[in-house]
Amino acid sequence: HYFLPHVGGMETVVLKQAKSLIKKGHSVTILTCRPDNKSPLIEKHGGYIIKRIRALNFIERKFGVTYPIISPFYLFTLVREINKYDVR
Repeated sequence: HYFLPHVGGMETVVLKQAKSLIKKGHSVTILTCRPDNKSPLIEKHGGYIIKRIRALNFIERKFGVTYPIISPFYLFTLVREINKYDVR
């Protein structure tokens, strides 16, 4: 669901995978939800690109469960981005 700066176990796994793939010569783009309005929508960091999609995060704020809600409008964006790459 999320990537850094959102803190969690899966975010750490994705970061390690990205770094490992870059060391092997792959280009890496991480497609994730935007945890807040402060995080940039597109960011280059550590040799990889982070693309964030706006999402509602009220479930995590209210109940502590990380479950962003993506607008149906962004599903088209999500599919378009995913189809650009050979590994999904």
